[in-house]
Amino acid sequence: MEDVLAYDKAKANSDGIRVPGDVVRKVIDEGKSLIQAWREYKGLTQADLAARIGIKQSADARLETKGRKLRSSTREKVAKALNIDPRYLKIDRKSQEQTPK
Repeated sequence: MEDVLAYDKAKANSDGIRVPGDVVRKVIDEGKSLIQAWREYKGLTQADLAARIGIKQSADARLETKGRKLRSSTREKVAKALNIDPRYLKIDRKSQEQTPK
């Protein structure tokens, strides 16, 4: 459900952020984390992304754990390595906490 809420919020944004359909499908349909979905979309392996960030592959695997909250500095590094806007890697947790009445 959190993925659907994140998708709806991203779709409603008027700030020009557009996430490719392949990334959205990997997150919603396949249950992948945003980092994993973007990494695969960019055609990179975990080792490739880890090398770009300057960490070990095993550390990248931990970053890709779904639901893991990233520090803003880590999100910036990952986004730079993927050549994307850091906002693409952030889910607004507040919107996910709201429940319909």
